[in-house]
Amino acid sequence: MSPRKKEFDPDVALESAMRVFWTKGYEATSIQDLVDAMGINRFSIYDTFGDKREIFCAACQRYLNSVGLERLALIRESENGLDGIRKFFDTAVDFLGSEQGQDGCLMTNTANELSTVDEKARQVVDTFFVELLTEFRGALTKAKKLGLLSKSFDVGKGAQYLASNAQGIWVFGKVSPDRTTLNGIVELTMSTLT
Repeated sequence: MSPRKKEFDPDVALESAMRVFWTKGYEATSIQDLVDAMGINRFSIYDTFGDKREIFCAACQRYLNSVGLERLALIRESENGLDGIRKFFDTAVDFLGSEQGQDGCLMTNTANELSTVDEKARQVVDTFFVELLTEFRGALTKAKKLGLLSKSFDVGKGAQYLASNAQGIWVFGKVSPDRTTLNGIVELTMSTLT
């Protein structure tokens, strides 16, 4: 006897779960929240995805593979490095000013909630932060080679500074999404590089 065909699209259901976790966080999300958002019953959720923790880890991985990598590509695709960094921050400000902006960044939110989340989710977040540092380092190296940064500019420390400011703007933007304030933070961030 062949297994019963799923009557839902697991990819669509996982996207819905990701949105719930992104909005509510891990702790505040109940299985009933997931049932409601995913449009499937508990048995189908457990059978397809596992428990809440496993769904959360899969949702974090989905975020990393879609939203996270999209954001990182903004940095990488720049001709001179600095334009990509600026675009990354400007896009963050645009998002934070949007309706969904109050949700911030799922990776940042998860990093702030890591004490309640397991090692697998921590690894996804770590991967995102390593990628973020790598992209900032690459952009700064490109800018330095083009003479846009001083010869003494420390690319490694600069990348750490940018990553820390990126996380800060996501947290600050959730609390105070005033565009003028956020643009001021971006201006100061960029000016300290040059």
